[in-house]
Parts: sequence; C-alpha cells; structure tokens
Amino acid sequence: MKMTRELALENLEYNQETGILTWKVARSGIAVGDVAGGLNHGYLQFRFYFKKYQAHRVIWLMMNGEWPDQIDHIDHNPSNNKLDNLRNVTHLGNSKNMSLFKNNTTGVCGVKFRKDIDKWSSNIGVNGKRLSLGSTDAFFDAVCWRKSAEIKYGYHINHGNG
Repeated sequence: MKMTRELALENLEYNQETGILTWKVARSGIAVGDVAGGLNHGYLQFRFYFKKYQAHRVIWLMMNGEWPDQIDHIDHNPSNNKLDNLRNVTHLGNSKNMSLFKNNTTGVCGVKFRKDIDKWSSNIGVNGKRLSLGSTDAFFDAVCWRKSAEIKYGYHINHGNG
C-alpha cells in the first residue's frame, strides 16, 4: 500500500513548531504519540506497510498535497523537519545548497590553492559542467569571484555553510 496524503493524515500527526512526526494510530510495537521512525544517515525514516519513507518527504506530502521532487533542508540539518526549513527543489536546485565538503581546506566551496601554478583558483558548477572563474595571487579575489558567481547562477545563500 503506497502512502497517500489521506493515509498520512489518518496515521500521522505533524507538529509544525517542532518538525516532529508522530503516530496517531497504534500498530504492532508502536504506540500513539511515538515518533515516526529513526535516524538513517541523519534523516528520519520509517516504515509504513513494509515500505520505507523519509519523514521530510511525507511531511511535504501532508502539508502540500503532493510528493516533492527532492527536499532541501535549508539549514543542512537532515533531521530538522520544520516546514520552514524544507523546500521542494530539483536535483540541480538541491546541489546549489550543499554543505562544505569535509576535505575542503580553504573554507570556501570552489576555491583552492593550485601548487602547479602557485595561485588561488576559483570555479563553480553550472548546468552540470565545471566553469573556471580564474586564478589569482590573492585568496580574497578568488573568494569574491566564487561568491559573485554563486549569486549569478542562483546558488542558495547557505551553500557552503554547515
């Protein structure tokens, strides 16, 4: 049985202030009021009639009446399911609000020091391709180029944070 908005509303309660999804109906091993699901890679996930669902997607369905393409957690916290932290985006839109990679050494997405040319280099992804923004002696200039390009190409203000 596939989850529909009606089934979700019958079986689940969503608290918009906390972002928490709880069960309205007792089931095997589940009591009324129990939080729906557990963490899986930071995301809340639960089973409903033997099928896995991500809580943020079901919340979107409950509140908006349709399944989302992809859900972007604006603050980069995958367990923060407050409605004002969720937005329905395409895969491309979701990629424009990513956390800084753990292996980043400069603290800025798309900016790195290239030892082969002894300069700071800046680039950005545009329509699935890497666009070079240039190389410079000054770290500040490379960062400015990158931040300007993020604005130009519609990156979210939180991109590279968190």
